Amino acid sequence: FGATCWWDGSFQCDAADCPYDPEACPDGTTFAENYFPADLVNVCVPDIFLSVANASNQAMYFFTSVGIEYNLGTFSDVDPLDWVGAFNGDVCVGARQWDIARCSSGVCDLVVMGDENIEATEGYCTSGDIPTFKIYDASADTLYDAEASEQIAWSFNGLDIIDELNVSRDCNEELGGSAKIDDCGECSGGN
Repeated sequence: FGATCWWDGSFQCDAADCPYDPEACPDGTTFAENYFPADLVNVCVPDIFLSVANASNQAMYFFTSVGIEYNLGTFSDVDPLDWVGAFNGDVCVGARQWDIARCSSGVCDLVVMGDENIEATEGYCTSGDIPTFKIYDASADTLYDAEASEQIAWSFNGLDIIDELNVSRDCNEELGGSAKIDDCGECSGGN
């Protein structure tokens, strides 16, 4: 990039990355000069999270722990380059880069947008909807379904604290898989 400045390999552009080349975003991400929340500038956003429109109808979900079960039975905190997204069905309704160093006391919030009866927020949450969550593992360029320790319905101006959000291994030991032990004791279903 330049004789005195070098890209540090992160998805966050800062003064040390001058001048930043928006074309340098890894596959599966797109450069955004400003991304909600407003403190994210010049960042490579995973493509699946790009469509989120800022809405005034919002709820905030706080997660005290977010992890991925890379090794069976052991959860590791997500990397600061990873992202957490919220979905209402197939519609992405909120996302943020999960860098706990940038969050209050290491607990990050995820703003989940609500429907405002306009086209830009069509399919967003309404009272009683229970959002689902996904974790984008930047190092693997993979989006995983995540399980929250509690399912809390969306409500306007909600401030909800959830202990854990994890990507687990299913009974086939597939990371983020959906296979379950059935009534016969067999591992069935899955991705």
